Amino acid sequence: WCADFVNSTLEQEGIRGTKSEVATSFSKWGVSIDDPNKVKSGDVLVEHRGRRPGEPGGHVGLATGQTRINKRTGQLEIEMYGGNQSDAANKKWVVAGKLHIRRSNEAIEEERTGIKPQVQKPETTKPNNYSDWPEGLRKHIEGMPPSEQQEIFEAHSKGINIIVLS
Repeated sequence: WCADFVNSTLEQEGIRGTKSEVATSFSKWGVSIDDPNKVKSGDVLVEHRGRRPGEPGGHVGLATGQTRINKRTGQLEIEMYGGNQSDAANKKWVVAGKLHIRRSNEAIEEERTGIKPQVQKPETTKPNNYSDWPEGLRKHIEGMPPSEQQEIFEAHSKGINIIVLS
């Protein structure tokens, strides 16, 4: 459900994702950032794992904007926040050389003009079920105790972005 997580997070910011449940669908999304030292918070990070765009088996998450040099290996690493990382949403460090970095067209336009584009964020309405949510996220929430599901319903109805941590 990593691609569902990224698509949902982007959508909550008014940015169109790929609408695909396949992580490598993001390999051609937005604009490629070739220098890992220029990664920014919100960039999409694709671990292609030898897969072609649209082929299952990769992983996708969002950059926190943090980088480090691994003291043991000497390699540049980028911090990724993603879903379905040990079946949870959390942060992990990934070797930069294993990633495709993609930036949204909206972020590129803001860099070019210095003006943040006006984006249409989705309206928040109280759902009577989770049927309109991405499948992976929905399955994760449906596996929670009813009291936690109710808390998520209430937060969603108030327009609070939903990020599920296990």
